[in-house]
Amino acid sequence: MVFWNASYPVSVRGAVLVLLLGWPLISLSQPQAIPFQHIALGKGQDINMVYEILQDEQGFIWFGTFDGLVRYDGYHFRHWPYDPETRRPVKGKRINGLLESPSGKIWIISGQALLSYDPRLDSFYTVDNLGSDSLIRYRYSRYNEVFIQDSSANLWLRSQRGLFRVREKGGGAGFEVQHFQHLQGDTFSLSSNAVHALFYDSRHRLWVGTQNGLNFFDRENARMARLTHGCNANVTSLCETAAGEICVGTQQEGLFVYDPEKNTFSNYLPASSAARPEAKSLFSIAGKWVKQIVRDGKGNLWLLTSSEETKGMALQRFDPGSGQFYSYFGPFPPTGLAQNSFAYMFVGRAGFLWVATGTGLKRFDPYREVFTDIRQREPYLKTGRGGFGHRPWGRG
Repeated sequence: MVFWNASYPVSVRGAVLVLLLGWPLISLSQPQAIPFQHIALGKGQDINMVYEILQDEQGFIWFGTFDGLVRYDGYHFRHWPYDPETRRPVKGKRINGLLESPSGKIWIISGQALLSYDPRLDSFYTVDNLGSDSLIRYRYSRYNEVFIQDSSANLWLRSQRGLFRVREKGGGAGFEVQHFQHLQGDTFSLSSNAVHALFYDSRHRLWVGTQNGLNFFDRENARMARLTHGCNANVTSLCETAAGEICVGTQQEGLFVYDPEKNTFSNYLPASSAARPEAKSLFSIAGKWVKQIVRDGKGNLWLLTSSEETKGMALQRFDPGSGQFYSYFGPFPPTGLAQNSFAYMFVGRAGFLWVATGTGLKRFDPYREVFTDIRQREPYLKTGRGGFGHRPWGRG
Protein backbone atom coordinates (compact mmCIF):
# COMPACT_ATOMS: atom_id res chain seq x y z
CA MET A 1 0.00 0.00 0.00
CA VAL A 2 0.95 3.65 -0.35
CA PHE A 3 0.92 5.78 2.77
CA TRP A 4 -0.70 8.69 0.94
CA ASN A 5 -3.90 8.46 -1.08
CA ALA A 6 -4.42 10.71 -4.07
CA SER A 7 -8.08 11.09 -3.14
CA TYR A 8 -7.02 12.96 -0.01
CA PRO A 9 -4.45 15.67 -0.79
CA VAL A 10 -2.35 16.21 2.31
CA SER A 11 0.59 18.29 3.42
CA VAL A 12 3.02 16.69 5.83
CA ARG A 13 5.85 18.52 7.56
CA GLY A 14 9.10 16.72 8.36
CA ALA A 15 12.67 15.91 7.48
CA VAL A 16 12.42 12.29 6.28
CA LEU A 17 10.16 10.50 3.81
CA VAL A 18 9.31 6.94 4.73
CA LEU A 19 6.98 4.63 2.85
CA LEU A 20 5.16 1.86 4.69
CA LEU A 21 4.90 -0.98 2.24
CA GLY A 22 2.46 -3.85 2.44
CA TRP A 23 1.33 -2.96 5.97
CA PRO A 24 -2.34 -3.41 6.87
CA LEU A 25 -3.78 -0.69 9.09
CA ILE A 26 -4.23 -2.72 12.26
CA SER A 27 -3.33 -1.71 15.79
CA LEU A 28 -1.26 -3.84 18.14
CA SER A 29 0.01 -2.81 21.54
CA GLN A 30 3.47 -4.30 20.97
CA PRO A 31 6.10 -2.67 18.73
CA GLN A 32 5.64 -3.44 15.04
CA ALA A 33 8.56 -4.14 12.70
CA ILE A 34 7.70 -2.74 9.30
CA PRO A 35 9.61 -2.75 6.00
CA PHE A 36 10.52 0.84 5.10
CA GLN A 37 11.63 2.08 1.74
CA HIS A 38 14.28 4.78 1.73
CA ILE A 39 14.20 7.05 -1.30
CA ALA A 40 17.04 9.46 -2.03
CA LEU A 41 15.73 12.54 -3.87
CA GLY A 42 19.10 13.23 -5.47
CA LYS A 43 22.80 13.65 -4.85
CA GLY A 44 23.97 15.85 -2.00
CA GLN A 45 22.78 16.60 1.48
CA ASP A 46 20.70 19.72 0.77
CA ILE A 47 18.23 18.11 -1.62
CA ASN A 48 17.58 15.29 0.86
CA MET A 49 16.72 17.73 3.66
CA VAL A 50 12.92 17.68 3.26
CA TYR A 51 10.80 20.33 4.99
CA GLU A 52 7.47 19.93 3.19
CA ILE A 53 5.62 17.05 1.52
CA LEU A 54 2.42 17.31 -0.52
CA GLN A 55 0.46 14.84 -2.62
CA ASP A 56 -1.65 16.51 -5.29
CA GLU A 57 -4.91 15.33 -6.86
CA GLN A 58 -3.01 13.62 -9.68
CA GLY A 59 -1.03 11.51 -7.23
CA PHE A 60 2.31 13.29 -7.67
CA ILE A 61 4.41 13.79 -4.54
CA TRP A 62 5.99 17.23 -4.08
CA PHE A 63 8.95 17.84 -1.78
CA GLY A 64 10.08 21.17 -0.43
CA THR A 65 13.79 20.77 0.26
CA PHE A 66 16.82 22.83 1.23
CA ASP A 67 17.75 22.84 -2.46
CA GLY A 68 14.53 23.85 -4.15
CA LEU A 69 11.47 21.91 -5.30
CA VAL A 70 11.22 18.22 -6.26
CA ARG A 71 8.32 16.29 -7.84
CA TYR A 72 8.10 12.49 -7.83
CA ASP A 73 5.82 10.44 -10.08
CA GLY A 74 6.62 7.03 -8.63
CA TYR A 75 9.41 6.42 -11.13
CA HIS A 76 11.35 9.62 -11.71
CA PHE A 77 12.22 12.85 -9.92
CA ARG A 78 12.02 16.32 -11.41
CA HIS A 79 14.11 18.94 -9.64
CA TRP A 80 13.76 22.73 -9.75
CA PRO A 81 16.91 23.88 -7.91
CA TYR A 82 17.64 27.35 -6.60
CA ASP A 83 19.87 29.43 -8.86
CA PRO A 84 21.32 32.38 -6.87
CA GLU A 85 22.11 34.31 -10.07
CA THR A 86 18.76 34.17 -11.85
CA ARG A 87 16.55 33.28 -8.83
CA ARG A 88 14.42 31.27 -11.25
CA PRO A 89 12.22 29.41 -11.13
CA VAL A 90 12.24 29.21 -7.31
CA LYS A 91 13.13 32.36 -5.41
CA GLY A 92 14.98 30.86 -2.47
CA LYS A 93 17.07 27.85 -1.57
CA ARG A 94 14.66 26.52 1.02
CA ILE A 95 11.00 25.65 0.37
CA ASN A 96 8.91 26.43 3.47
CA GLY A 97 5.38 25.70 2.27
CA LEU A 98 3.39 23.62 -0.26
CA LEU A 99 -0.35 23.61 -0.89
CA GLU A 100 -2.62 22.65 -3.79
CA SER A 101 -5.34 25.06 -4.91
CA PRO A 102 -8.83 23.91 -6.02
CA SER A 103 -7.80 24.68 -9.61
CA GLY A 104 -4.84 22.27 -9.38
CA LYS A 105 -2.11 24.89 -9.07
CA ILE A 106 0.62 24.39 -6.47
CA TRP A 107 1.27 27.20 -3.98
CA ILE A 108 4.91 27.43 -2.93
CA ILE A 109 6.70 29.47 -0.28
CA SER A 110 10.20 29.93 -1.66
CA GLY A 111 12.62 32.15 0.21
CA GLN A 112 10.77 35.42 0.77
CA ALA A 113 8.30 34.86 -2.09
CA LEU A 114 4.95 33.21 -2.79
CA LEU A 115 4.86 31.29 -6.06
CA SER A 116 2.13 29.55 -8.01
CA TYR A 117 3.00 26.65 -10.31
CA ASP A 118 0.56 25.74 -13.09
CA PRO A 119 1.11 22.06 -14.07
CA ARG A 120 -0.89 22.46 -17.29
CA LEU A 121 1.42 25.20 -18.59
CA ASP A 122 4.51 24.04 -16.70
CA SER A 123 5.01 27.63 -15.58
CA PHE A 124 5.82 29.44 -12.32
CA TYR A 125 4.24 32.76 -11.36
CA THR A 126 5.35 35.10 -8.59
CA VAL A 127 2.64 36.73 -6.49
CA ASP A 128 3.56 40.39 -6.18
CA ASN A 129 2.69 42.93 -3.46
CA LEU A 130 3.92 40.77 -0.58
CA GLY A 131 7.05 42.82 0.06
CA SER A 132 10.59 41.55 0.42
CA ASP A 133 10.89 40.90 4.15
CA SER A 134 10.85 37.45 5.68
CA LEU A 135 7.36 35.95 5.43
CA ILE A 136 7.70 33.49 8.29
CA ARG A 137 9.84 32.47 11.22
CA TYR A 138 10.69 28.80 11.15
CA ARG A 139 10.49 28.67 14.95
CA TYR A 140 6.71 28.81 14.62
CA SER A 141 6.22 27.36 11.13
CA ARG A 142 7.65 24.04 12.33
CA TYR A 143 4.32 23.19 13.97
CA ASN A 144 1.85 25.42 12.12
CA GLU A 145 0.78 25.75 8.52
CA VAL A 146 2.27 28.73 6.74
CA PHE A 147 -0.89 29.18 4.69
CA ILE A 148 -4.40 27.74 4.52
CA GLN A 149 -7.35 27.89 2.09
CA ASP A 150 -10.94 28.68 2.98
CA SER A 151 -14.13 27.38 1.38
CA SER A 152 -14.10 30.27 -1.12
CA ALA A 153 -10.64 29.30 -2.45
CA ASN A 154 -8.97 32.27 -0.76
CA LEU A 155 -5.38 31.63 0.27
CA TRP A 156 -4.47 33.07 3.68
CA LEU A 157 -0.77 33.56 4.28
CA ARG A 158 0.68 34.46 7.67
CA SER A 159 3.81 36.53 8.04
CA GLN A 160 5.78 38.78 10.37
CA ARG A 161 4.15 41.74 8.62
CA GLY A 162 0.52 40.77 9.05
CA LEU A 163 -1.88 38.54 7.15
CA PHE A 164 -2.28 38.29 3.38
CA ARG A 165 -5.34 37.12 1.46
CA VAL A 166 -4.55 35.99 -2.09
CA ARG A 167 -7.19 35.26 -4.71
CA GLU A 168 -6.82 34.14 -8.31
CA LYS A 169 -8.42 36.51 -10.77
CA GLY A 170 -10.74 35.06 -13.40
CA GLY A 171 -9.41 34.08 -16.78
CA GLY A 172 -5.85 33.64 -15.57
CA ALA A 173 -5.41 37.40 -15.13
CA GLY A 174 -3.13 37.11 -12.13
CA PHE A 175 -3.72 37.45 -8.42
CA GLU A 176 -5.49 39.87 -6.11
CA VAL A 177 -3.70 40.52 -2.82
CA GLN A 178 -5.20 42.10 0.30
CA HIS A 179 -2.99 42.92 3.29
CA PHE A 180 -4.31 42.95 6.87
CA GLN A 181 -2.07 44.69 9.41
CA HIS A 182 -1.96 46.04 12.92
CA LEU A 183 -2.91 49.72 12.93
CA GLN A 184 -2.45 51.77 16.06
CA GLY A 185 -5.80 52.89 17.42
CA ASP A 186 -7.84 50.77 14.99
CA THR A 187 -9.63 48.04 16.94
CA PHE A 188 -10.70 46.38 13.68
CA SER A 189 -7.12 45.70 12.65
CA LEU A 190 -4.92 42.80 13.73
CA SER A 191 -3.76 42.88 17.34
CA SER A 192 -0.19 42.30 16.10
CA ASN A 193 1.60 42.05 12.76
CA ALA A 194 3.43 38.89 13.87
CA VAL A 195 0.99 36.11 12.85
CA HIS A 196 2.08 32.70 14.17
CA ALA A 197 -1.00 30.46 13.71
CA LEU A 198 -4.01 30.14 11.39
CA PHE A 199 -7.08 27.91 11.69
CA TYR A 200 -10.23 27.53 9.57
CA ASP A 201 -13.02 25.92 11.60
CA SER A 202 -16.04 23.79 10.77
CA ARG A 203 -18.30 26.87 10.68
CA HIS A 204 -16.12 28.52 8.01
CA ARG A 205 -14.51 31.03 10.36
CA LEU A 206 -10.88 32.05 10.05
CA TRP A 207 -8.97 32.36 13.33
CA VAL A 208 -5.69 34.24 13.51
CA GLY A 209 -3.19 33.75 16.32
CA THR A 210 -0.73 36.60 16.74
CA GLN A 211 2.05 37.62 19.08
CA ASN A 212 -0.56 39.61 20.98
CA GLY A 213 -3.63 37.43 21.22
CA LEU A 214 -6.43 35.92 19.13
CA ASN A 215 -8.32 37.47 16.20
CA PHE A 216 -10.91 36.26 13.73
CA PHE A 217 -11.95 37.45 10.31
CA ASP A 218 -15.37 39.13 10.22
CA ARG A 219 -16.54 38.05 6.77
CA GLU A 220 -19.69 40.18 6.81
CA ASN A 221 -17.72 43.40 7.27
CA ALA A 222 -14.46 42.15 5.66
CA ARG A 223 -12.32 43.15 8.64
CA MET A 224 -10.55 41.69 11.64
CA ALA A 225 -12.06 41.36 15.10
CA ARG A 226 -9.81 41.23 18.15
CA LEU A 227 -10.44 38.82 21.03
CA THR A 228 -7.71 40.02 23.36
CA HIS A 229 -10.02 40.63 26.32
CA GLY A 230 -9.23 37.19 27.72
CA CYS A 231 -6.00 36.26 25.93
CA ASN A 232 -3.30 38.70 24.88
CA ALA A 233 -0.47 36.16 24.93
CA ASN A 234 1.77 34.99 22.09
CA VAL A 235 -0.45 32.47 20.26
CA THR A 236 1.47 29.51 18.84
CA SER A 237 -1.23 26.94 17.94
CA LEU A 238 -4.97 26.69 17.25
CA CYS A 239 -7.53 23.89 17.02
CA GLU A 240 -11.29 23.31 17.38
CA THR A 241 -13.11 21.11 19.87
CA ALA A 242 -15.99 18.87 18.84
CA ALA A 243 -18.34 21.42 20.46
CA GLY A 244 -17.01 24.28 18.34
CA GLU A 245 -14.80 25.92 20.96
CA ILE A 246 -11.38 27.19 19.90
CA CYS A 247 -8.29 25.89 21.69
CA VAL A 248 -5.55 28.51 21.79
CA GLY A 249 -2.02 27.38 22.60
CA THR A 250 0.42 30.04 23.76
CA GLN A 251 4.14 30.32 24.32
CA GLN A 252 4.20 31.12 28.03
CA GLU A 253 0.57 31.27 29.19
CA GLY A 254 -0.52 27.66 28.72
CA LEU A 255 -3.79 26.77 26.99
CA PHE A 256 -6.83 29.00 26.52
CA VAL A 257 -10.23 27.69 25.40
CA TYR A 258 -12.49 30.27 23.77
CA ASP A 259 -16.28 29.80 23.72
CA PRO A 260 -17.63 31.79 20.72
CA GLU A 261 -21.20 31.58 21.99
CA LYS A 262 -20.40 33.06 25.40
CA ASN A 263 -17.42 35.14 24.25
CA THR A 264 -15.40 33.85 27.21
CA PHE A 265 -11.95 32.35 27.74
CA SER A 266 -10.82 29.60 30.13
CA ASN A 267 -7.12 29.33 30.96
CA TYR A 268 -5.17 26.19 31.83
CA LEU A 269 -1.72 26.46 33.42
CA PRO A 270 0.66 23.91 34.98
CA ALA A 271 -0.25 23.26 38.59
CA SER A 272 3.19 24.34 39.81
CA SER A 273 2.89 27.75 38.14
CA ALA A 274 -0.83 28.50 38.35
CA ALA A 275 -0.53 32.07 39.60
CA ARG A 276 -4.12 32.93 38.78
CA PRO A 277 -6.87 31.46 40.99
CA GLU A 278 -9.06 30.57 38.01
CA ALA A 279 -6.34 28.41 36.45
CA LYS A 280 -7.15 24.71 36.51
CA SER A 281 -4.86 22.40 38.49
CA LEU A 282 -6.43 18.92 38.52
CA PHE A 283 -4.61 16.75 36.00
CA SER A 284 -2.97 19.94 34.84
CA ILE A 285 -1.28 20.80 31.58
CA ALA A 286 2.39 19.80 31.59
CA GLY A 287 4.02 22.93 30.19
CA LYS A 288 3.27 26.58 29.55
CA TRP A 289 4.35 26.46 25.90
CA VAL A 290 1.72 24.69 23.79
CA LYS A 291 3.50 23.98 20.51
CA GLN A 292 0.84 22.00 18.65
CA ILE A 293 -2.81 20.96 19.04
CA VAL A 294 -4.59 18.39 16.85
CA ARG A 295 -7.88 16.46 16.99
CA ASP A 296 -8.02 12.77 16.12
CA GLY A 297 -10.80 10.91 14.32
CA LYS A 298 -12.75 10.34 17.52
CA GLY A 299 -12.60 13.97 18.58
CA ASN A 300 -9.81 13.61 21.15
CA LEU A 301 -7.63 16.71 21.51
CA TRP A 302 -3.87 16.16 21.69
CA LEU A 303 -1.25 18.65 22.81
CA LEU A 304 2.51 18.86 22.50
CA THR A 305 3.77 21.10 25.27
CA SER A 306 7.17 22.22 26.42
CA SER A 307 8.52 23.14 29.84
CA GLU A 308 11.22 25.79 30.22
CA GLU A 309 12.33 24.11 33.43
CA THR A 310 13.06 20.69 31.94
CA LYS A 311 13.33 21.51 28.22
CA GLY A 312 11.34 18.31 27.64
CA MET A 313 8.35 17.67 25.35
CA ALA A 314 5.09 16.36 26.75
CA LEU A 315 2.33 14.52 24.91
CA GLN A 316 -1.07 14.96 26.56
CA ARG A 317 -4.72 14.34 25.78
CA PHE A 318 -7.11 17.10 26.82
CA ASP A 319 -10.75 16.61 27.84
CA PRO A 320 -12.52 19.98 27.44
CA GLY A 321 -15.57 18.75 29.34
CA SER A 322 -13.69 18.02 32.57
CA GLY A 323 -10.75 20.34 31.96
CA GLN A 324 -8.36 17.47 32.67
CA PHE A 325 -5.11 16.56 30.93
CA TYR A 326 -3.84 12.99 30.64
CA SER A 327 -0.12 12.40 30.14
CA TYR A 328 1.26 9.52 28.09
CA PHE A 329 4.43 7.42 28.35
CA GLY A 330 5.25 8.11 31.97
CA PRO A 331 5.12 11.02 34.39
CA PHE A 332 6.10 14.51 33.29
CA PRO A 333 8.76 15.79 33.02
CA PRO A 334 9.28 14.47 30.47
CA THR A 335 6.34 12.27 29.45
CA GLY A 336 8.22 9.59 27.59
CA LEU A 337 9.24 11.77 24.67
CA ALA A 338 13.02 12.01 24.77
CA GLN A 339 14.32 15.20 26.33
CA ASN A 340 14.95 17.90 23.71
CA SER A 341 13.67 15.54 21.00
CA PHE A 342 11.78 16.96 18.04
CA ALA A 343 8.13 15.88 18.01
CA TYR A 344 5.34 16.49 15.54
CA MET A 345 1.76 15.22 15.40
CA PHE A 346 -0.26 14.35 12.32
CA VAL A 347 -3.80 12.94 12.01
CA GLY A 348 -4.25 10.68 8.98
CA ARG A 349 -7.38 10.17 6.92
CA ALA A 350 -8.36 7.13 9.02
CA GLY A 351 -8.36 9.32 12.13
CA PHE A 352 -5.23 7.79 13.67
CA LEU A 353 -2.80 10.03 15.51
CA TRP A 354 0.84 9.80 14.41
CA VAL A 355 3.58 11.17 16.66
CA ALA A 356 7.09 11.61 15.26
CA THR A 357 9.87 11.91 17.83
CA GLY A 358 13.64 11.88 17.94
CA THR A 359 13.49 8.27 19.12
CA GLY A 360 10.90 6.80 16.79
CA LEU A 361 7.35 6.86 15.46
CA LYS A 362 4.20 6.21 17.49
CA ARG A 363 0.64 5.69 16.35
CA PHE A 364 -2.56 5.99 18.39
CA ASP A 365 -5.78 4.23 17.39
CA PRO A 366 -8.54 6.35 19.00
CA TYR A 367 -11.18 3.69 18.40
CA ARG A 368 -9.28 0.98 20.32
CA GLU A 369 -7.43 3.35 22.68
CA VAL A 370 -4.09 1.72 21.81
CA PHE A 371 -0.65 3.20 21.17
CA THR A 372 1.74 1.32 18.88
CA ASP A 373 5.48 1.80 18.44
CA ILE A 374 6.49 1.70 14.77
CA ARG A 375 9.93 0.18 14.27
CA GLN A 376 12.13 -0.16 11.21
CA ARG A 377 12.67 -3.65 9.88
CA GLU A 378 16.28 -4.06 8.79
CA PRO A 379 17.65 -3.69 6.25
CA TYR A 380 16.41 -0.56 4.48
CA LEU A 381 15.07 -1.11 0.99
CA LYS A 382 17.01 1.61 -0.81
CA THR A 383 16.05 2.95 -4.19
CA GLY A 384 16.08 6.12 -6.18
CA ARG A 385 13.50 5.03 -8.75
CA GLY A 386 10.35 4.19 -6.89
CA GLY A 387 9.72 0.46 -6.90
CA PHE A 388 5.95 0.27 -6.63
CA GLY A 389 5.21 -2.77 -8.71
CA HIS A 390 5.90 -0.91 -11.98
CA ARG A 391 3.17 1.66 -11.48
CA PRO A 392 3.20 5.31 -10.46
CA TRP A 393 1.60 6.62 -7.30
CA GLY A 394 -1.92 5.30 -7.16
CA ARG A 395 -5.07 5.73 -5.20
CA GLY A 396 -4.67 2.77 -2.83
